[in-house]
Amino acid sequence: MGGHAPLRCQVSAHIAGDWLGKSGWQVSRTAAEADAVPAGFWDRRDALKPMRLVQLVEAHIPV
Repeated sequence: MGGHAPLRCQVSAHIAGDWLGKSGWQVSRTAAEADAVPAGFWDRRDALKPMRLVQLVEAHIPV
């Protein structure tokens, strides 16, 4: 993509939740990618570290 990162849309979990809500979804929870893995996962000696680029949003359609 022209040497640029393919991240064209970067929104907060709050904005994503608003978009989901307008589409009929209800947000159950949000979490940073770093918080979604077991404790100790990021205790590493290599270069793998959380970068806070990904925010996970769990949602469901209310019944």
